[in-house]
Parts: sequence; structure tokens; C-alpha cells
Amino acid sequence: MTAHDVQIAATAPETGAVPEPAHGAEIVVPLNRLKASPRNARKVRHSAAAIEALAASIRSKGVLQAPVVEIERNGEGGATGAYLVT
Repeated sequence: MTAHDVQIAATAPETGAVPEPAHGAEIVVPLNRLKASPRNARKVRHSAAAIEALAASIRSKGVLQAPVVEIERNGEGGATGAYLVT
């Protein structure tokens, strides 16, 4: 993570407008600001056992690949304050 990414994470409000990071920039997004993208091809929900196994893997190995997100936009094209996980 670069100093710019840290600045974005530090200044991102909990609600409302979000800063526009550079394309491909790594940013830190609070979990309560993430939403499943309606365009995600995965439609089957994971079982509780699968979620627990994933959590155990993350605890022991960390996150090996960061999720890809995009800013959620309203009908006028403005940011809603949430990020869609694709």
C-alpha cells in the first residue's frame, strides 16, 4: 500500500461520498461499506461450513488476493458511499 492509499483510507468517510481512487489503486474499505455486485456470476450462497473454512484459512495464511471492488453509483452517476465486490 502506498502513502496515497493510506491517505484515501484515512480520509474515506463512514457514509456518504467516497474519494475517486486512481484506476487499479489499492484502497482500504471498511467491511460495512461492501455490497455484493449484482453482476457477480456467483449466485449460490456459501454454506456456513464453507464460510468457517475460509475464515480459518484467512486467519492462518492471510488474504492472498485482495477482492476487486468498484464504487457503487446511483441513477445520476454519483457515488452512494458503498463499494460493489465483483
